[in-house]
Amino acid sequence: MRKQSLTNRLFKFFGKNKFNQSILIAIVVFLIVLIIANSIIKNNNENYNNIKINKSKYLVYDKYNNNEDKFIKKVPQININSTSVEAINKDINLFIADFINIDECIINYEYNINGIILSVVVKIIDYESEETGPKAYFRTYNINLDTTSAISDESLLQFYGIQSEQEIAEPIKNKFQEHYTKEAKEGFIEANLCNFDCYIENRGFTSYLENVSYYVKEAKLYAFKPFNFYSIYGEQEYFKESDFMFLIKEAPSEQ
Repeated sequence: MRKQSLTNRLFKFFGKNKFNQSILIAIVVFLIVLIIANSIIKNNNENYNNIKINKSKYLVYDKYNNNEDKFIKKVPQININSTSVEAINKDINLFIADFINIDECIINYEYNINGIILSVVVKIIDYESEETGPKAYFRTYNINLDTTSAISDESLLQFYGIQSEQEIAEPIKNKFQEHYTKEAKEGFIEANLCNFDCYIENRGFTSYLENVSYYVKEAKLYAFKPFNFYSIYGEQEYFKESDFMFLIKEAPSEQ
């Protein structure tokens, strides 16, 4: 049996009476308005227009961009209307203030949206430091898009089920061990002259948890960790930007 459309069924129900047809038209108009309203609300939510300050801009956009190829300086502005995010934008400005006028310095950022979590990382590499070589700096911000408030590290780690510092330190250590093995194999360092402890000492930190900041990408939890990537072995040619990013935990499984 052929199915009738909703409109045909309504016309059949209300018949040819003019009064009933007026009610029908009113119902149809109401349904159309409801569908359009729901579509607008959905579109606004998908584009986050409901929480933006400037609806014509992206959720995160370039506040400053010098368009330089080599020493780019690109500073983000988080386009969310909340006092919490206002404080974050001020912190970003303070973070980059000492580097924005340094010629041989790169400032860049990236962001990722994972469900209700917006993660932003600001990256700085200062090449003008002559005594210790280039220095890397990272600062991350995690924001709940439902509440437009900052997510603390403790809450983020709890969300991913991290219960001990060892769960963070171990994957960071493992990645450095992989680097050490690969550098020794490729001839960047001589294993008989510099063992793994020596290698870590050259990286310039005493704890794997030192200066760690957290970032969510593709629902996975990462940690950004700065370390010395310049040495007498010319290791600055070995390390890439992605080497400062350590996978801590895969996406949490759905219950």
